[in-house]
Amino acid sequence: NSAPGVALCLVCAMNIAVTSLYFDPKRAIAGAGGGGAAHQQRQGGVASAAAAAAAAPSGPPPLRLGIFTCYVCFFGTNLSVASLETVTPVVVQRLFGWGPCLDPATCPFEPAQTYVDLLMTTGGLLSLCMSVNMAVWLGAKVYGREIAALTFALIVYVITNASNVDWFGSLPAWRFTAGYLLGAFFGALMRGPNISLLSQIIGPHPKAQYMGKLFAVGAVPRIIGPFLYVKMLQIPESIQSADFPHVYEGPVPRTWLLY
Repeated sequence: NSAPGVALCLVCAMNIAVTSLYFDPKRAIAGAGGGGAAHQQRQGGVASAAAAAAAAPSGPPPLRLGIFTCYVCFFGTNLSVASLETVTPVVVQRLFGWGPCLDPATCPFEPAQTYVDLLMTTGGLLSLCMSVNMAVWLGAKVYGREIAALTFALIVYVITNASNVDWFGSLPAWRFTAGYLLGAFFGALMRGPNISLLSQIIGPHPKAQYMGKLFAVGAVPRIIGPFLYVKMLQIPESIQSADFPHVYEGPVPRTWLLY
């Protein structure tokens, strides 16, 4: 079913159109008047002053190592998100038999058919809770301590990834579920402090090009992540087979690098 992809394509096209229409600096400056010549002159003076300030930033240049570190952290965050969104349904289907029937017309209803939807929905709600928390309370507490927040979130990623490795040839459902939910919850903790830290490193210099590169770097793992992680589920070769009636029959994936 390619309908979700078509819908997202239309949404992205609408975003491009709206951005081009409403965020053109030249058009905004030219159309900001409307109140007479004096108003336009004041607006022109403000615009000229802003342009002069932007053209001659003060202070030392941004620390390249700091900018590179922010880019790497943002890349890793989005790679983890790609894993959460892509690999989770595949793993739970092939390891635990969760998910919809291959042929609903011949499949009796079982509670496990709803587990994937419940898991993904719960993960999305946890991510939303952390985002709201960052916006209304935790963001102010983290400000000035961005490195500590990023370090904590990365440690959580390491722990969840280690817990999801099938060290002894098996992975319990409770451990996988806990790792997924932790990853979804603390994933939102990475984005805000990362962008805040990058903004502070840039300082008084124009930030648009740095922020643009940040989001371009973050888009790469969202593209390559699904292909990469699904391939990794086949390395090393499976040592077990599964037979879940109406859901999946075949080799059990090896989990070693999920989040």
